Amino acid sequence: MSLSGADLDDSQGASRPSDDTEIDLGLNQEENLVNSKDSVSHKKRRSSSSSSSSSSSSSSSSSLSSSSSSSSDESHSPSPKKKKTDGDGRKGSNEKKRSRKKKKKDAEKPPTVTSCKVLRSQAKLAKLVMARGLQLAKVKLLRNKYDLSVPSKYSLNCPALDDTFFRRLSSLKSSSASKVNIDQREKALLALQFKILDIGRPLLFLGSRLEDPECIEALETALQLWGVAFNDITKSRRRNILRQTDPKMESLLEDQDNFEFSESNHLFGRHFLKAMVRTADDEAKLNAAGRNNGSSTSRHRRDSRGRRLDQRKDRHPSRNQFDKGYGKNQGYSNQNNGYVAIPSNISLVDKTPIPVGGRLGAYALAWNRFSKDPWVLSIVSFGLQIEFLSRPIQFSPPPNKVTGDLQLEIIESEIDALLGKKAIEETQEIGFISSIFTIPKKSGGFRPVVNLKALNKFVVYNHFKMEGLPTVKSIVRANDWLAKLDLSDAYLTVPLHPSHRRFVQFTWKGKIFQFTCLPFGLSSAPRIFTKLLKPIVSFLRKRGIRLVIYLDDILIMNSCPEGLAREVALVRSTLEEVGFLINDKKSEADPTQRLEFLGLMLDTAHLTLALTEAKKEALLRTSAVPFAQANLRNIQNLYISHTKSAEGNLGVKTILSDEAREDLDWWIRQLDQSMGKSFLTSDPDLVLFSDASMTGWGATDSNCSTGGKWSSYDVGRHINELELLAAFLALQYFANASRNCSIRLNIDNTTAVAHINKSGGTRSPQLLEIALKIAKWSERRNIMLDAKYLPGALNIVADMESRRSFQDSGDWHLNRRIFQKIWERWHPKIDLFALPWNAQLPEFVCWHPDPAAWMTDAFSLNWKYINGYAFPPFNLIGNCIRKMRQDQSQLTLVCPYWPSQPWFPLLLETIVDIPRVLPYRKDLLIDVNGETHPLLTTNALCLIAWRLSGIASEANDFRTRLSILYWPATDQPHTLATRPPGTNVNVITFLSDSFVRGKAYSTINVYRSMLSGTLPQVDGQDVGKHPTVVKLMKGIFNSNPPKPKYAGTWDVDVVLIFFKTAPPNEKLSLIQLSRKTAMLLALVTMFRVSELAAINLSSINCSDSGLLFSLSRLRKSQRNGPLFSRNIVRLEDAIICPVAATEAYIKATLPLRKQGENANLFVGSVKPHKEVKGSTIGQWLKKVLELAGVDTSIFSAHSTRGASASKAAEKGVPTDSILKTASWASESTFVRFYRRDIPQKDAGTTVLGGD
Repeated sequence: MSLSGADLDDSQGASRPSDDTEIDLGLNQEENLVNSKDSVSHKKRRSSSSSSSSSSSSSSSSSLSSSSSSSSDESHSPSPKKKKTDGDGRKGSNEKKRSRKKKKKDAEKPPTVTSCKVLRSQAKLAKLVMARGLQLAKVKLLRNKYDLSVPSKYSLNCPALDDTFFRRLSSLKSSSASKVNIDQREKALLALQFKILDIGRPLLFLGSRLEDPECIEALETALQLWGVAFNDITKSRRRNILRQTDPKMESLLEDQDNFEFSESNHLFGRHFLKAMVRTADDEAKLNAAGRNNGSSTSRHRRDSRGRRLDQRKDRHPSRNQFDKGYGKNQGYSNQNNGYVAIPSNISLVDKTPIPVGGRLGAYALAWNRFSKDPWVLSIVSFGLQIEFLSRPIQFSPPPNKVTGDLQLEIIESEIDALLGKKAIEETQEIGFISSIFTIPKKSGGFRPVVNLKALNKFVVYNHFKMEGLPTVKSIVRANDWLAKLDLSDAYLTVPLHPSHRRFVQFTWKGKIFQFTCLPFGLSSAPRIFTKLLKPIVSFLRKRGIRLVIYLDDILIMNSCPEGLAREVALVRSTLEEVGFLINDKKSEADPTQRLEFLGLMLDTAHLTLALTEAKKEALLRTSAVPFAQANLRNIQNLYISHTKSAEGNLGVKTILSDEAREDLDWWIRQLDQSMGKSFLTSDPDLVLFSDASMTGWGATDSNCSTGGKWSSYDVGRHINELELLAAFLALQYFANASRNCSIRLNIDNTTAVAHINKSGGTRSPQLLEIALKIAKWSERRNIMLDAKYLPGALNIVADMESRRSFQDSGDWHLNRRIFQKIWERWHPKIDLFALPWNAQLPEFVCWHPDPAAWMTDAFSLNWKYINGYAFPPFNLIGNCIRKMRQDQSQLTLVCPYWPSQPWFPLLLETIVDIPRVLPYRKDLLIDVNGETHPLLTTNALCLIAWRLSGIASEANDFRTRLSILYWPATDQPHTLATRPPGTNVNVITFLSDSFVRGKAYSTINVYRSMLSGTLPQVDGQDVGKHPTVVKLMKGIFNSNPPKPKYAGTWDVDVVLIFFKTAPPNEKLSLIQLSRKTAMLLALVTMFRVSELAAINLSSINCSDSGLLFSLSRLRKSQRNGPLFSRNIVRLEDAIICPVAATEAYIKATLPLRKQGENANLFVGSVKPHKEVKGSTIGQWLKKVLELAGVDTSIFSAHSTRGASASKAAEKGVPTDSILKTASWASESTFVRFYRRDIPQKDAGTTVLGGD
């Protein structure tokens, strides 16, 4: 049998990965590729000098094959067949034991040490290759240099992954990848094993030539060591696969009797599979025996019941921490639905309840129903891993603060309670230790808090938005019924990953404790818990439930008490289904119109927020009393200053200042007089805009504007102080004579907005002084101030007055063709949110006074008689819906499809026509500079046009007219009936009518998805999956299949000819060189524009042969693995050579780049020369196409991929090469969307004219 290079690689074994596969095993430091416990037995073999070369070769081959298929601590010869025995097989067993003892004894004999002197040239060659390696081409030549003939019985190849395990891996990963690519670690190990296998050819060739017995012995020693290395990689491959498919079977790998030499072409073999089956059968019998033994008496039944293993110590095993539940002496397995069978003679507590600490982990399967987010599922399945800026470092643990006997007793009892809840555990390992103290709980008692202030310095901070009273204000309606649910021990139910528990430790009485769950005091805990609840909130809001969640407090609203009761039951059951606990004592499940939420009393009958009687005595800081905050700042400053001087000792007495006494007197008067403050903001009587610069101030109202220069005293102030002064001057100028009114101040400084709305702050005395002046001025006139943040780009008039310059805004403009379709359907008359450059209608409302605007500030108008069109900022969508309902007006609204937002149920209730999904196109939303909206570039934004009405009768009439949206009056808004009882004809009729009206298949498919997600099931199935609906959609697809965007493509030669007629690279301007370089790279790499923008400058390596670079982020279709790198060959024609163009571009832009910035290749052609995004590169490519004569009204920048790929196919480049270059997963993608008639080798260089 001839043994060629292909035989060594693929003959009856695994397929060899590509030669450029990087050997990145991703191993832990604790885990080595080669098992350090394995030992190698060197077996001497004497051979006469008269042996023929063929026999030597055969002997070497036999020795090699056996060593590669057996354990490194066993004999390297084929396993003998088992002898037949009588009785129970004890004779064969005894022989096997004697054989093992002999092998072990032989292995312990030390080999004879033979010394020799290595030639200097050979040592130098070996050292050089070990240090520098070899080029890939050279390696290929060396690999195939020797063509050997090996007996077929001992063919040499890498064992292939068994089909059984391959199918299990594919199912677990939901992947359609090949055996080579199904697992990255398996691929790396296999590539390494092939490299080891390559060493065998020259060794075996050498063995066929040697005659000296010592040389033959040295060769056979090398072959045995080579086989050991090969076998160790096989072991690592087996362990890697089994840990993913059947981790509890890992112990079977230790027994080499589970592997047959005759099955060495497979990684595991049928013999190992039979061992797995036997082990599983034994386990099943053991479970059955455990159940049978417990059936005699009631006591035995209690004792034999399974015990839950929900609270394992490590629910997320690392690479070297796997549960070895099967095999010899491994105890009982966890295969009986989370229970283990215990013999009847062991007494256990029946139905042990799941402890509070990390209890969500016991409900990990239930979370799969509500979320597919890997972050959420990872936390509930394996535990939270805290995100750190850097690894926390602690030089010495802090001591616990000294407290009184009462506090010591409280902490002791709380620690016992936490131990009972399994929220903490005792440990011997010293990690990051924090001190512990207690704070009073609202429900009474104390809550222990670990002082994680030092740890929080290492924790990543991510800004996020929490729901609260502003959310309540936006969705509550008059006479709503309210209910409240409170989660018990909310943080403690979130599991903490075992590897991160060491960071939340504390000490008490010489013992070290650590949290097993999310602790209080972690700076990222509120965001983590809020994000964890997001899927549950989205699930409930999709069913039309109006609710507000603030950490563990949940407020539920409904217009009728019966509907509220049903929704409370649904919310409660959903939370309990995923593992949360409800605190019945703090919950208010009975419907009411007056309820305490977040410390304030909500009254839906009068739509007010007020202090509770208990909170009035405590002077709650978040008070609903008008001008309250302005009259507590002096007390607050007194407290802060004296607390610092007393070093935090609250027992120190202090003297009240005159200002603090005045504040207390004010509160005494107001507590009896204040009737609460309305939380529905009324329309302001006056709207003002103010702004400040370092040189002056400006302000304007609806009629005129004003401004002035700063005095010499004010010039040196901080800009935040100047913004507050500008607002005060605006009030004094426009409203000095006003009384008993409300004024809205629009300011482009968030600090100024906060200090006006909160009547001061605690950090800056200068800002507090100005803010108190504004508050006192407003209080004397009974003027209610409402400051709003207005982006500086929108605060044009006031900014112009302050600096006498104009700055355009950064608002977004909807494609006019899309808007025309909307207008033709609903005919809106006034654009309520627009600027002159993006107004869609002749009459529009602007944020600030503008000569072209019809009115200013849409929220200050009455919408009742306005047939308005609104495309507001996304954070104002809820306000728009509320305003429309208050004014009982009609509105055409364009907004994203965001069902998780609080305003989404309100939007569903006001629909009066079928929504229209806006088609995706890159120019759907652009800014004033023509840049595409960033969410569109990632396909993350779906816009929908809605026709809404604030008149309830109109919404009811719409639902009555369309049977598909029929809405019984007794039902809740989310129970949309799809059909009369027993039929689904109305769903079919609606979809059919949509097809008759000319809707595309994709649009009708969106309708189907919306109905399936909104309506109840039909005949036990989702509407979208009903067989009748599926058949109809197939018919619609066949009748009107989706048409390709391009019927043909443009010829790449047209662009290349254009470049050849242009000046050389050195004479091109920066913008011309930018366009040329981008186009040539786009053609040769087939990159998307976003990928061109991600080319990392530091990774670019230019040489005489070509260019090598990598991307700074993953490609669009890439899910894992290393960042993509690309090699481009230099062309002889420098005019169209992408390497030459790139070198010229780097040289031209080098003086423009700032150190530490501009990490990517392409930068802007104008100052300040920042990194450009994909949209800018798209404009460059489109301009080149236009200059070259390509019709850019048809072809966009993205068409370069199809044109380049089509040209490559035309020139004969293999399809596999094209798919790899363009990063397409399948040939069908290329053929369906990119391969076009225009009437290779390397795809990129062939496109540019190479051979």
